[in-house]
Amino acid sequence: MEEKAVLPTSSSGGEWMLPFATWARVHALTRHGRSIRGIAHDLDLDRKTVRRALRQSEPEPYTGPPG
Repeated sequence: MEEKAVLPTSSSGGEWMLPFATWARVHALTRHGRSIRGIAHDLDLDRKTVRRALRQSEPEPYTGPPG
């Protein structure tokens, strides 16, 4: 099963899931000097999604739906 990073969203009030591999790739590309716009283009993500991923120093584990 693929790990997910939990990214909070303000518009929906819920959480948005980003695959761990994508989260890790965003951070790796940043360390190599790639711009947010370039990362978004390379990974076919929105720039806001890239920014949200970069705000987290480590991904939060997926805990599943409440209940």
